[in-house]
Amino acid sequence: MLIPHYLDITVHVWASNFLPNEPRLADRCQREYYRDKGVPMLLEYAKQEIQRKERVVVENEDWLVVVPYWATWPFQTLLLPRRHVLRLNDLSNEERQSKRLLIKNHSFRVAFRLLLMGVLLHCRLFSI
Repeated sequence: MLIPHYLDITVHVWASNFLPNEPRLADRCQREYYRDKGVPMLLEYAKQEIQRKERVVVENEDWLVVVPYWATWPFQTLLLPRRHVLRLNDLSNEERQSKRLLIKNHSFRVAFRLLLMGVLLHCRLFSI
């Protein structure tokens, strides 16, 4: 069975010896927020999203996937830990496993929605 290109969920990793402009600005803002408030900004943001339940896509005991209010792309999501984690190496084995399962389930949902959108668009274009 051939899988359409829009169902190909991939992750791209770029590596360099410097921090690009946008991530550098985000890093600076988050560091300032932490210095001023004593709590990580994204952890506070996750708590707000959990309370509001407006943009939560899927969650489990360790992770939260939301559509951030600043999203610019269709199906853009943000994966957030429920506790402060500095590095991926700091995750427990259980947290790594729950992240894998969450991403797998979420990726299937996104792929299925894209497939449905493609089918509906095809039907409209060709009046099927």
